[in-house]
Amino acid sequence: MKTILRRFGPLLAVVGPMMLAFVLVGIASLVPAQRPRPVQVVPTQPLRSLSCAFGGAPGSLITTAPDSVTTDLTGAVVDNPSTNGSIRGSVLVDQRAVGVLAAGVRAQSSAGLSWSECAPATTGGAVIVPDPATAEVLLVNPDSPDAGVNMSLSGPSGEIQSPGLRGVVVPGRSMVRVPLNVHAPAGSPVTLSYEASQGRVQVATRTTSGAPEQAVTTSAKLVSVFASTPAGASQTRLLLHNPSDQRVEARVEMLGVRGRFAPPNGEVSLQPNTTVALDLTQTVQGTAMGVVVTGSDELVAMVAAVVGPDIAWVLPQQPAHELTDATPAGTLQLVNPSAQDVTASVTMHTLGGTGGGAFTVQIPAGASVERSIVAGEVNINATGEVAAAVRLTGSGAAVSRVRPQVQDVAPAPGTLDPQLGQ
Repeated sequence: MKTILRRFGPLLAVVGPMMLAFVLVGIASLVPAQRPRPVQVVPTQPLRSLSCAFGGAPGSLITTAPDSVTTDLTGAVVDNPSTNGSIRGSVLVDQRAVGVLAAGVRAQSSAGLSWSECAPATTGGAVIVPDPATAEVLLVNPDSPDAGVNMSLSGPSGEIQSPGLRGVVVPGRSMVRVPLNVHAPAGSPVTLSYEASQGRVQVATRTTSGAPEQAVTTSAKLVSVFASTPAGASQTRLLLHNPSDQRVEARVEMLGVRGRFAPPNGEVSLQPNTTVALDLTQTVQGTAMGVVVTGSDELVAMVAAVVGPDIAWVLPQQPAHELTDATPAGTLQLVNPSAQDVTASVTMHTLGGTGGGAFTVQIPAGASVERSIVAGEVNINATGEVAAAVRLTGSGAAVSRVRPQVQDVAPAPGTLDPQLGQ
């Protein structure tokens, strides 16, 4: 044996590890490979599709892309979508050329006026509901695969336990209505938060009786800026939701033609996972003002107003140097939340690109200015960050935000793990 080892020892020293590696590879091939967990991928191409979770009176579509194609959820093309009454349910707006894509639905009925923003589908967000007794939530799935959604509700006292809010399946190219009067008590605002366990959805809340109104998903922000409260309101409330597990302090400031000031009730403390209402009626006294909400942590916010027999819901926006959006005809209000004066250049393009106009305004620090604009596309370029909104012309009250341009598509749903969010 010693002779063999002396003779073949060097060879075994070389061949032995190679044989061992070969054996280990063979054994590994017999063990099933661990499947990698699917991940979300965010495409970098420009936004090309919007969902309009519309469920109100027949309306008309206003878009920045006149070459876009509007279809219902079955895929049927909606002819002449900008004609009054042509939009009668949820629709999808698809861009066919390069350019800005933004859209909304204007609806006028005997009960009032409403503006419904179109938005890309997402995998999570929140909507504040002023009164669950007269509202429902719309879940729109613009994709072919089914989507799964988990929802939760919170009110003034915290989370509201109610069965039937988790594991809601939204079939492909379909809309599901979720009535809220069976899940939450009447009279107090609630916040519905949602997360897609599979796929993606566009979520909006709308009234089910009385004056028509609708609001889309929003996100929590450290600073929430409202460019305009509705004019002529007999009641104006600021609704705030604290999505965190810690108490959050909030400071409210008003922006008017004479500058910035704090209302008497401008400081509020929110307990974890609660939704509260702050009455600003006496502060605004029916005038259109800007509102700035600054939190010690991120908050979800909405303004809810009553104007005669109509109601109006307003969402906050992110101030920016450049704003581009589809807007209805009305009064454009620009607010400057900064400490420096700002110059803003406004360019308007009418529907179909047949006309428009342009003007330049000076906005003092902490103040607001307003001008009339036509329906179509509005572009705002400012020397500082501004926020803007349009109070619609018509019988009733509605406010349209002028948002910064959206560049990226929401996370693609194709490889989402069905157990995510469960």
